[in-house]
Parts: sequence; structure tokens; C-alpha cells
Amino acid sequence: MAVKAARRSPVRRPKTAKETIIPAPTQGMDGRVNLAEMPPANCLYAYNLMPSEYGTRTRLGSKNHQLAITGTTIRTIIPFKGADASNDKIFVATTTGIYDVTTSGGSETVKFTWPSSSGDAGYGVYTHFTNAAGAQFILFADGENGLHVYTESTGNWTLSGAVTSVTVADVRFVAQHQNRIWVVEKNSTDARYLAIGAINGSTSLFVFGQKFQHGGHIAGMWSWSVDGGDGVDDLLVTASLAGDLVVYGGTDPSAAATWASKGLYYIGELPAGRRMACEVDGNLYILSAFGLTSMGDLLSGADLEQSSVAYRVSRFIRDYYELNPNELGWELSYLPDEGVLAINMPLVATNYSSDQFVLSITTGGWGIWRDINYYTAVDWEGTTYFALDNDIWTMEGSLDGVANNGTGGVSIDFSIMSAYTDLGEPARHKIVDFIRPQWISNSGPDFGVLARYDFDTEEVNVISIVSANVDHVWDTGIWDTATWDGGEEGHATVRGA
Repeated sequence: MAVKAARRSPVRRPKTAKETIIPAPTQGMDGRVNLAEMPPANCLYAYNLMPSEYGTRTRLGSKNHQLAITGTTIRTIIPFKGADASNDKIFVATTTGIYDVTTSGGSETVKFTWPSSSGDAGYGVYTHFTNAAGAQFILFADGENGLHVYTESTGNWTLSGAVTSVTVADVRFVAQHQNRIWVVEKNSTDARYLAIGAINGSTSLFVFGQKFQHGGHIAGMWSWSVDGGDGVDDLLVTASLAGDLVVYGGTDPSAAATWASKGLYYIGELPAGRRMACEVDGNLYILSAFGLTSMGDLLSGADLEQSSVAYRVSRFIRDYYELNPNELGWELSYLPDEGVLAINMPLVATNYSSDQFVLSITTGGWGIWRDINYYTAVDWEGTTYFALDNDIWTMEGSLDGVANNGTGGVSIDFSIMSAYTDLGEPARHKIVDFIRPQWISNSGPDFGVLARYDFDTEEVNVISIVSANVDHVWDTGIWDTATWDGGEEGHATVRGA
């Protein structure tokens, strides 16, 4: 009798492939979190791929505004918004003088030639001021040539006029507080102030040096509007080069009844130059050896290490600071057009570029701009202007190095490393087979991807692979499919890891 063998059931093997979604790191770089515990919203580094509202995005490109401005280096960009819009100007201060560079693609117009082009000539600070009669001015102090004034009604720059009890040529810092102009002379621990609404006349002395417990001269003064609990008040913050911060509040520095000390703090030595502070969203931030300090945190008594807006990148900033804190080019600037707070670091050593640590105001995430190497940057009429050597550029478009007529340019290189993950299975060995980045762009970007293991944090130049999603190109885009008006589309291309 024939016996039929029983069919054996196939062995069910457990699924070995697993999919996961890794969100874009909208909280940016974090140098304080343990690598094994870093949240997916953070990343180890982000170069030119900045935290943004819906994910990360490449920084804007660069387009030439004017080339070869007279002087070896553009050291300060000075924007001006006049009472009459036709008087809006953008000036630059170089090692040789002040120039009007308002016209894109044109030639600069010399407005003032410095008596001395040595030292810190052209490197300075400025303040916009409206006097008691409603006339508008810019007051600029460069540290080598002293205090200068731009007058809207005449369109001229001149050496500051009849300011008494001070050597105008020695003024290295100028600020305004409570509609008073304050000036500081070279290497001084004292400041002088004018009458309310005046840009000329007699100055009065105010002594800060006795408050500087760590020594040093006055490195900067800034007015800060803050709600102290009983309404909005304007405080005057004065910093010594050694890092002491002296805070005063009130209206009349000559009357003890209306002028009082609000605090004394220490934040570590300040870098070279005088552009290490700015106000953003009602808070004043100051750059020092500590990193980036919030005056709001100081006044509230918060733990700076935990509450500072820059605590995630303070270690990186300090590492860079230690290379050369005495080089001009350190700058803290608020660039509303890009929605960022940028810390510019000068070229300090071989194999280092002049990078910028950049904070997204909307997400609170940090990234790094590189390949721009700018010396200074400002926002004017909705566009970011920056100086590189003696050229001035704008940040716009998607290519770097675009000529003034819109031709040329090179792609922006970016690099990012997301947080490490064990994919929920810490004891299992894993191999990444495929990665599919999601993009929203006018055309498919060129990119490569790489999986890194065992906490290998070194940046690697991944071979660029041209995306298969090439749109808007004649003879390449698919008829009735490609978008010809340049609109943004989604792109998702699988890459072998």
C-alpha cells in the first residue's frame, strides 16, 4: 500500500527588514547631549543646512552687489533709513574711508577719507539718532579716526563737530540711551554723555571704572528695553574688556534719585572689536569667552549653563574663541531677513575658515554657515548684505558667487549628521540598506548619503550622486509632468547606504 508523505509546513522566519522615519533635526546642533541619548530633533553638525520651520533648508546663496571698493578691506557696513525713503543709503567703511555703495552694480562714491588708514581704521560701531528738531543722523566711531556724523539733510559725512570735554579723534565707541548720545574714548574706563536730543555741545562725565572688579577698559555700551516687572524700562549695559557687566537704569545720570545701579555681573573676557552684542525679541545677547550670554537670564538669576540660548553650541564657540580671541572680526548680528542670530568668527588659524554659528529664531536650533567667509553682515531693506575683502555681496538665490547681472554661480555644498539611533533595538546588530531623503525644492538636488556606525562623528565627503529628479530642464523634463514655472515640488529618491 502506498503511503503519502505528509507535507511539512514552511518555517516562518521572523521579519528581518525594518523601516523607520528619522525626522529632520529642526533643533539643530547639540554639543552637550550624550551621543547615545541625543534626541532625533538634534544633530551632531549641520553645515549650510539650517534648522527651519518644516525641516532643514540650505542657506541662501550669494550675489555680487559691488566689487573692488576702495581700501584693502570692508570693515563695517552702515545702513541708513531716512525720513524720506529716497534718502535710504548703504555705506561701507574701509581702511581708507567711508563710501556710498547703494547702487547695485555701480561704483562706490567716496563720502569721507580717513586721516589715518592704519590700526582699526574703518572698524567701528554706529548708532542712528534723531535730534530734538526731528533731523536724522548716523554717528560712527572707528577707534582710529574718532567720531564721525552723517546728516540726512546734507547727505554728507563729517568729523563730529562741537562736542566738548572729549577728544573727538579718540572716541572709539558711540551709543544712545534714553535719547542721549554716549561716547567712550580709547582705553578709558569712563564714558561721557550729551544732553537729551543733542549731537553736539558739552558732555558730562560718568565713571564706570570703580565697578570693574576684573579691570579692563570699556569695550561696549548698549541700551536694552526690558520689562522689569513694573513696566518696560530702558537699561544701560556697559561691559569692560575683562568681562564685567554694569547695568544702570533711569533717565538722568546726573541725579541719584533717577539713576541707579541694577546689577553687576561677570561673563568672562570679551573678544577683540566692539560688535559683540545685539538685541533680539526684547533680550540683549553678549558674546564673550563664556559663549553667548542672555542679559534676561542674568537679571532673572537663571542657571546660564542650562538656560542660555547658546548652551547647545557654547563648547564649540569656546573652542573657536581660544584659537585667537584678539583678532578683529568677531561679531554678533541679528539678520531678520534670514530670521537668524549670527556669530561671526574671524579667520584664526590655518585650516580654519571664517564660519558663522547661526541660530534660527523660529526653531531655536543652531547650525553653521560656511564657504561665505564674511567679515561683517547687516540687514537692510529686507536683504542681508555682507562684506568679503573689499567686495560687498547680498544673500539671495540658491547659488554662491553669482555675478551682479545674474550669471554664473556655483552650488552650495551642505553636510549634516543626524543623531544616532538604535532603532528601538539596542542589542541587535543592524545594517542600513537604503536611505530615502525627502526634499522640497525647485529641482532634485545632487546629494549622497552614508550610514555611520559606532559613534563615528568625523565628517566625510560623500560622493555626490546626481538626483534622478531633474525637473524644469528642456529635453529632460517630462511633458505634462514637469513644472515649467519654477514651482517647488517634492522629491524622494532611494539611495543605497
